[in-house]
Amino acid sequence: NQEYTNARKCIEKILNDYPENFSEDNYGEVFSFQDVLELYLYTLILDNEVNFKQSPIDNSGIYQVYAEILIAQNEFDKAIKSLETSLKWDPVNVEALLMLADGYSFKGIKEKSINCTLKALDFSLNCSSIGRAYRSLGDYFYSEKQYEEAVCTYLISSSYLVRSSIKDIGEIEEKISLIEKETSSKINMPTLKRAKEIMKKVYDVLFINET
Repeated sequence: NQEYTNARKCIEKILNDYPENFSEDNYGEVFSFQDVLELYLYTLILDNEVNFKQSPIDNSGIYQVYAEILIAQNEFDKAIKSLETSLKWDPVNVEALLMLADGYSFKGIKEKSINCTLKALDFSLNCSSIGRAYRSLGDYFYSEKQYEEAVCTYLISSSYLVRSSIKDIGEIEEKISLIEKETSSKINMPTLKRAKEIMKKVYDVLFINET
Protein backbone atom coordinates (compact mmCIF):
# COMPACT_ATOMS: atom_id res chain seq x y z
CA ASN A 1 0.00 0.00 0.00
CA GLN A 2 3.08 2.25 -0.23
CA GLU A 3 2.94 2.98 3.49
CA TYR A 4 6.70 3.30 3.57
CA THR A 5 6.99 5.08 6.91
CA ASN A 6 5.08 2.34 8.72
CA ALA A 7 7.00 -0.36 6.83
CA ARG A 8 10.26 1.27 7.82
CA LYS A 9 9.25 1.29 11.48
CA CYS A 10 8.52 -2.46 11.28
CA ILE A 11 11.90 -3.25 9.72
CA GLU A 12 13.84 -1.05 12.14
CA LYS A 13 12.03 -2.65 15.09
CA ILE A 14 13.21 -6.09 13.91
CA LEU A 15 16.79 -4.83 13.56
CA ASN A 16 16.70 -3.19 17.00
CA ASP A 17 14.90 -6.00 18.88
CA TYR A 18 17.13 -8.83 17.64
CA PRO A 19 20.65 -7.34 17.54
CA GLU A 20 22.27 -10.73 18.18
CA ASN A 21 20.92 -11.97 14.84
CA PHE A 22 22.38 -9.05 12.89
CA SER A 23 25.81 -8.79 14.52
CA GLU A 24 28.62 -8.12 12.07
CA ASP A 25 30.62 -10.72 13.97
CA ASN A 26 28.45 -13.33 12.26
CA TYR A 27 29.48 -12.37 8.71
CA GLY A 28 31.03 -15.38 7.00
CA GLU A 29 29.74 -17.84 9.59
CA VAL A 30 26.00 -17.24 9.52
CA PHE A 31 24.15 -16.99 6.20
CA SER A 32 20.55 -16.59 5.13
CA PHE A 33 20.41 -18.48 1.85
CA GLN A 34 16.95 -18.53 0.29
CA ASP A 35 17.08 -22.19 -0.67
CA VAL A 36 19.37 -25.17 -1.15
CA LEU A 37 20.16 -24.10 -4.74
CA GLU A 38 21.72 -20.90 -3.44
CA LEU A 39 23.77 -22.90 -0.95
CA TYR A 40 24.92 -25.24 -3.76
CA LEU A 41 25.79 -22.24 -5.92
CA TYR A 42 27.80 -20.65 -3.13
CA THR A 43 29.76 -23.85 -2.45
CA LEU A 44 30.56 -24.09 -6.16
CA ILE A 45 31.96 -20.56 -6.07
CA LEU A 46 34.19 -21.36 -3.10
CA ASP A 47 35.04 -24.75 -4.58
CA ASN A 48 35.14 -26.34 -1.14
CA GLU A 49 32.93 -27.37 1.72
CA VAL A 50 31.30 -24.57 3.67
CA ASN A 51 30.80 -24.77 7.39
CA PHE A 52 28.07 -22.33 8.28
CA LYS A 53 24.92 -21.72 10.26
CA GLN A 54 21.63 -20.78 8.63
CA SER A 55 20.10 -17.69 10.18
CA PRO A 56 16.74 -18.30 11.92
CA ILE A 57 15.37 -15.22 10.14
CA ASP A 58 15.89 -13.92 6.62
CA ASN A 59 18.66 -11.40 7.31
CA SER A 60 19.44 -10.83 3.63
CA GLY A 61 15.80 -10.41 2.67
CA ILE A 62 15.12 -8.01 5.53
CA TYR A 63 17.94 -5.71 4.46
CA GLN A 64 16.79 -5.97 0.84
CA VAL A 65 13.25 -4.90 1.76
CA TYR A 66 14.71 -2.15 3.94
CA ALA A 67 16.63 -0.90 0.90
CA GLU A 68 13.43 -0.84 -1.17
CA ILE A 69 11.79 1.33 1.50
CA LEU A 70 14.80 3.65 1.64
CA ILE A 71 14.78 4.02 -2.16
CA ALA A 72 11.10 4.94 -2.02
CA GLN A 73 12.03 7.64 0.50
CA ASN A 74 14.90 8.90 -1.68
CA GLU A 75 17.60 7.84 0.81
CA PHE A 76 19.86 6.27 -1.80
CA ASP A 77 23.13 6.17 0.14
CA LYS A 78 21.46 4.35 3.03
CA ALA A 79 19.78 2.00 0.53
CA ILE A 80 23.15 1.11 -1.03
CA LYS A 81 24.59 0.40 2.42
CA SER A 82 21.58 -1.78 3.25
CA LEU A 83 22.01 -3.78 0.03
CA GLU A 84 25.71 -4.25 0.71
CA THR A 85 24.74 -5.66 4.11
CA SER A 86 22.10 -7.87 2.49
CA LEU A 87 24.82 -9.44 0.35
CA LYS A 88 27.03 -10.12 3.35
CA TRP A 89 24.29 -12.42 4.62
CA ASP A 90 23.60 -13.94 1.19
CA PRO A 91 26.38 -13.31 -1.37
CA VAL A 92 24.36 -14.94 -4.18
CA ASN A 93 21.16 -12.93 -3.69
CA VAL A 94 20.48 -11.93 -7.31
CA GLU A 95 17.70 -9.47 -6.47
CA ALA A 96 19.98 -7.58 -4.08
CA LEU A 97 22.83 -7.63 -6.61
CA LEU A 98 20.67 -6.11 -9.36
CA MET A 99 19.28 -3.46 -7.01
CA LEU A 100 22.81 -2.63 -5.89
CA ALA A 101 23.94 -2.40 -9.52
CA ASP A 102 21.20 0.17 -10.10
CA GLY A 103 22.24 2.04 -6.95
CA TYR A 104 25.89 2.23 -7.96
CA SER A 105 24.85 3.29 -11.47
CA PHE A 106 22.69 6.07 -10.02
CA LYS A 107 25.71 7.28 -8.02
CA GLY A 108 27.95 7.11 -11.10
CA ILE A 109 30.07 4.27 -9.69
CA LYS A 110 30.15 2.34 -12.96
CA GLU A 111 32.83 -0.23 -12.16
CA LYS A 112 30.98 -1.49 -9.08
CA SER A 113 27.71 -1.39 -10.99
CA ILE A 114 28.95 -3.61 -13.81
CA ASN A 115 30.63 -6.01 -11.36
CA CYS A 116 27.32 -6.49 -9.53
CA THR A 117 25.54 -7.05 -12.84
CA LEU A 118 28.04 -9.68 -13.96
CA LYS A 119 27.76 -11.48 -10.63
CA ALA A 120 23.97 -11.43 -10.95
CA LEU A 121 24.29 -12.93 -14.41
CA ASP A 122 26.56 -15.67 -13.06
CA PHE A 123 24.24 -16.46 -10.14
CA SER A 124 20.86 -16.26 -11.90
CA LEU A 125 18.86 -19.48 -11.63
CA ASN A 126 15.79 -18.61 -13.73
CA CYS A 127 14.83 -16.80 -16.93
CA SER A 128 13.42 -13.78 -15.14
CA SER A 129 16.68 -13.09 -13.27
CA ILE A 130 18.78 -13.66 -16.38
CA GLY A 131 16.55 -11.29 -18.34
CA ARG A 132 16.83 -8.55 -15.73
CA ALA A 133 20.60 -9.04 -15.50
CA TYR A 134 20.95 -8.56 -19.27
CA ARG A 135 18.73 -5.49 -19.04
CA SER A 136 21.09 -4.07 -16.41
CA LEU A 137 23.99 -4.90 -18.71
CA GLY A 138 22.22 -3.03 -21.50
CA ASP A 139 21.81 -0.03 -19.21
CA TYR A 140 25.57 -0.02 -18.68
CA PHE A 141 26.28 0.03 -22.42
CA TYR A 142 23.62 2.68 -22.93
CA SER A 143 25.29 4.91 -20.33
CA GLU A 144 28.59 4.39 -22.19
CA LYS A 145 26.88 5.27 -25.49
CA GLN A 146 27.83 1.86 -26.88
CA TYR A 147 24.49 1.60 -28.58
CA GLU A 148 25.06 -1.52 -30.69
CA GLU A 149 26.10 -3.49 -27.60
CA ALA A 150 23.17 -2.02 -25.66
CA VAL A 151 20.65 -3.06 -28.32
CA CYS A 152 22.00 -6.62 -28.43
CA THR A 153 21.87 -7.06 -24.66
CA TYR A 154 18.40 -5.50 -24.49
CA LEU A 155 17.17 -7.94 -27.16
CA ILE A 156 18.68 -10.89 -25.27
CA SER A 157 17.00 -9.58 -22.12
CA SER A 158 13.67 -9.42 -23.93
CA SER A 159 14.02 -13.03 -25.10
CA TYR A 160 14.41 -14.20 -21.48
CA LEU A 161 11.59 -11.97 -20.24
CA VAL A 162 9.12 -13.15 -22.89
CA ARG A 163 7.11 -14.99 -20.22
CA SER A 164 7.49 -12.18 -17.74
CA SER A 165 5.27 -9.17 -17.15
CA ILE A 166 4.17 -6.70 -19.82
CA LYS A 167 5.88 -4.03 -17.71
CA ASP A 168 9.29 -5.74 -18.12
CA ILE A 169 8.89 -6.01 -21.89
CA GLY A 170 7.65 -2.42 -22.04
CA GLU A 171 10.78 -1.18 -20.29
CA ILE A 172 12.99 -2.85 -22.89
CA GLU A 173 10.98 -1.32 -25.73
CA GLU A 174 11.24 2.08 -24.06
CA LYS A 175 15.01 1.81 -23.75
CA ILE A 176 15.43 0.86 -27.42
CA SER A 177 13.16 3.77 -28.32
CA LEU A 178 15.47 6.12 -26.38
CA ILE A 179 18.45 4.85 -28.39
CA GLU A 180 16.54 5.53 -31.62
CA LYS A 181 15.89 9.11 -30.48
CA GLU A 182 19.51 9.70 -29.48
CA THR A 183 20.92 8.26 -32.70
CA SER A 184 18.10 9.64 -34.90
CA SER A 185 17.88 6.30 -36.65
CA LYS A 186 15.58 3.30 -36.65
CA ILE A 187 16.95 0.29 -34.80
CA ASN A 188 17.11 -2.76 -37.04
CA MET A 189 17.37 -6.30 -35.71
CA PRO A 190 21.04 -7.34 -36.00
CA THR A 191 21.81 -10.44 -37.99
CA LEU A 192 22.63 -13.55 -36.00
CA LYS A 193 26.24 -13.34 -37.20
CA ARG A 194 26.58 -9.71 -36.14
CA ALA A 195 24.92 -10.36 -32.78
CA LYS A 196 27.37 -13.19 -32.07
CA GLU A 197 30.32 -10.95 -32.98
CA ILE A 198 29.10 -8.20 -30.65
CA MET A 199 28.36 -10.50 -27.73
CA LYS A 200 31.69 -12.31 -28.09
CA LYS A 201 33.41 -8.95 -27.78
CA VAL A 202 31.23 -8.11 -24.78
CA TYR A 203 32.04 -11.37 -22.99
CA ASP A 204 35.74 -11.21 -23.82
CA VAL A 205 36.09 -7.69 -22.43
CA LEU A 206 33.78 -7.78 -19.43
CA PHE A 207 34.34 -11.26 -18.06
CA ILE A 208 38.11 -11.18 -18.56
CA ASN A 209 38.25 -7.84 -16.73
CA GLU A 210 36.07 -9.26 -13.97
CA THR A 211 38.47 -12.17 -13.53
